[in-house]
Amino acid sequence: MNRDEVRRNLPWYAAGSLAPEEAAAVEAELARSPDLRRELKEWQAIESAAAAPRAGEPEFRGHVAQAWARIEADERTERRVQARAPLAELGAWLRNTWLAMPVGGRVALAVQLALILAMGATFELSQRAESGFRTLAGSASTTPAGPRLSVAFEPTATEAQLRAVLAGIDAEIIAGPTPEQLYTIELHGRSASAEAALRQLRASRGVVRFAARDGE
Repeated sequence: MNRDEVRRNLPWYAAGSLAPEEAAAVEAELARSPDLRRELKEWQAIESAAAAPRAGEPEFRGHVAQAWARIEADERTERRVQARAPLAELGAWLRNTWLAMPVGGRVALAVQLALILAMGATFELSQRAESGFRTLAGSASTTPAGPRLSVAFEPTATEAQLRAVLAGIDAEIIAGPTPEQLYTIELHGRSASAEAALRQLRASRGVVRFAARDGE
């Protein structure tokens, strides 16, 4: 609880209506601040006057309690509004950006997100299945099951296009991407022809941007 919150809670502290944890926070701040202690004395004087009016003066304790209750209700409403602010901002973004975007744009964005998730899942599975493979950075590896190639895909390529290219050369992604957006792919089978796979990859214009033997 910060200083401003403590100051707002002084009337309820003087009235003894704060929760124990809130009262403890107020007391901790009061111990450090003479200004807050002076303000508390003023609120305690008001509370005392409301509790015991002088002879001939009207009883206004109930009115003070009602006023404090209204103030507290307003502050609770404000806190709820502030708590919902992030959700409101997200809703505004959905209305102003996502929902206002043409259907084609939403589809393209969704496809790109699905591609990123699929690449991440493929990389995670390959990491678990072959924890010691040699990455493009040059760490230790197990014996490859087949030839390995370095490939960079076009940013506009779809997941379906990537799968089709990899299936055409009987290969899978086993690492990547690097900061240069390179992936390591492995051809299935030791007898697979790396040269033939490279020719096919380089011919896949619009999907493959770069292809070479791993490490070149």
